[in-house]
Amino acid sequence: DVVRTASDPPVPPHEALCSLAVGNRRYTKGVGGEIGQSYVLKALAGGGQLPAAVVLGCADSRAPVEIYFDQQPGDLFVLRTAGNTIEGGYGGLLGSAEYAVAVLKTKLIVVTGHTLCGAVTAAIKSVKTKEGMPTENLGAVVDNIRVAAEMAVKTLPDAPLEQQVKMATTLNVFECMQKIMRHSKIMRDGIASEELMLVGAVYNIEDGSLDWLGPHPEQEKIVGSTLHVHRWREAP
Repeated sequence: DVVRTASDPPVPPHEALCSLAVGNRRYTKGVGGEIGQSYVLKALAGGGQLPAAVVLGCADSRAPVEIYFDQQPGDLFVLRTAGNTIEGGYGGLLGSAEYAVAVLKTKLIVVTGHTLCGAVTAAIKSVKTKEGMPTENLGAVVDNIRVAAEMAVKTLPDAPLEQQVKMATTLNVFECMQKIMRHSKIMRDGIASEELMLVGAVYNIEDGSLDWLGPHPEQEKIVGSTLHVHRWREAP
């Protein structure tokens, strides 16, 4: 297999998206490839990195990003936090994503939530019981999911917890995507020019599959541009 290094041209966003979708299908069928073969590691060490996608995922140990996309070292620029959150829309995580886009020339950003997320569940319970978290830092994590949790509880007030968590998980992915666009000019400009693609997905920890959500529903409004090339027509 060919190893992509820093000397290669950037990977077009649609090509990167297809690679991730196909990789996930391999993974769900149990035919994923070997990860970290020696020739890949040596090529990357000598030639530098050129990741095809930035993936913002949850820190949950049941949702290993590189594995469920069946990607090799060097393919993904992975950022993980509890609840796949971006604190306040600023800071190191967003700056790290900007580094991948501005310096490494990555053209695709994927925000992935997952089913049965503990952080989202905690946020829903906090909204319903009005109880806080045991530590200030845990509280900050939940606060970053609170908007999605409140909307889910308001929309499904009498639904079981599981349904509220499912809705909040999707809403939280879109909330993270919105923060990326609103708080990063590099991202906003890249999406507006259609050089950069930002999509969401939810990983199912029970069967390994992905539910592709596509772009944020208000993406064109947020970036202030009508998009044609990256308009979502169907999941990959």
